[in-house]
Amino acid sequence: MKVYLSKIVVISLIFICSLLIPSYAKEIYKWVDKDGLVHFTDNPSSIPEEKKDEAIIIGEISDGSDEEVELEVLEDAPTQPEEDNIQQDLEEEGKEEAIREFWRSRALEIETKERTILQEIEITKQLISAKKREVDFLLIYGYFADFSILELRNLEDYLKGLQFQLRLIEEEKAQLKDEARRAGVPPGYLRP
Repeated sequence: MKVYLSKIVVISLIFICSLLIPSYAKEIYKWVDKDGLVHFTDNPSSIPEEKKDEAIIIGEISDGSDEEVELEVLEDAPTQPEEDNIQQDLEEEGKEEAIREFWRSRALEIETKERTILQEIEITKQLISAKKREVDFLLIYGYFADFSILELRNLEDYLKGLQFQLRLIEEEKAQLKDEARRAGVPPGYLRP
């Protein structure tokens, strides 16, 4: 019984001591020098002063089994030129999308004005048709039609003004296409 008790005490002491031993895990720092060369270190004092703010912690290596896993992560980490290329690609895509959106919004604005004018032309044509029937009715039955005739002329003048605006919209569309062509913008950018 004494031997059994002493084994339990020894195992307990080993377990407690293992909990008290500090971990010796080291943080891995990554930094890029002025030439774009990527450096990895576990010693923060080896990082130059001007690069300390830019250095990032990318992992930890302990004295145990994590070392191989962490090294694989470090090997897969992109280098600074790759990160720069990715950032540059994202910036280019953002600029491209902003340019596309700028030209689309201008084309959409013109198209919206054109659609509004076309709807107004249709409504005005219907009003002119109804006013002509009213004038004809008044004249056939001998009623005073001067006021209705004046309204009919005003509607016809309004229709001419809308048709003139529609021609201006067509010129504006042609001008936008020409401006886009001179700016080197693909024609697809003008499609809303």
